[in-house]
Amino acid sequence: MKKLFFILPVLLLGFNLIGQDYAGTMQSCLEQLGSAATESDYSELATTFERIGLAEQDKWHPFYYQAFCLIAKGFIAEGAEKKDQIIDAAETAIKKAASVGGPEAELAVLQARANQARLSVDPVTRGMQLGPKTTMLLAEARAKAPDNPRVTYLLGQNIFYTPAAFGGGPDKAIPLVEKSIELFKTYKTDDPFAPKWGQEQAEAFLKSVNKENR
Repeated sequence: MKKLFFILPVLLLGFNLIGQDYAGTMQSCLEQLGSAATESDYSELATTFERIGLAEQDKWHPFYYQAFCLIAKGFIAEGAEKKDQIIDAAETAIKKAASVGGPEAELAVLQARANQARLSVDPVTRGMQLGPKTTMLLAEARAKAPDNPRVTYLLGQNIFYTPAAFGGGPDKAIPLVEKSIELFKTYKTDDPFAPKWGQEQAEAFLKSVNKENR
């Protein structure tokens, strides 16, 4: 019940009232996102972020986090059709974030995550199309935003799972993940709601792959 303490009041707020305390509303939701773990958690937060976005139509952050929550939900949902429907909704939110000035690199990361969630439905069948598509998306984003650690991390992760015959594998991937961790340590932004996730995931991924490849 604790996780509903803030979400339910937000859903009951009028658009004008949300607008009066946009910063406080966003901060409270992001704090809850830090402890989200279940389909229900992510679903409720996605709905809340969407509501905020509809109230603050010139802000990209709410739609970014709506998509983030839906993608997280898509990874843990069961059933191919259900997963695809969730990711469809996430991609709609990504487009909304882009339409109001969301940063291209961060949205590319979300789209890459969405592709990974789709691929997880059927890795063999979907991997041939979505794997290279995702690598290209992230490579293009990295060329434009080389200091963005999330782009570099996801690119390394995607290359790791790409067969060596197609330009992937640990030897090419691990240096990218290591580079992303360096970037995380120095990455700074003045935007209080900008994405900050990824360092823990990159460090855990590196630890795992190093163990596998000893």
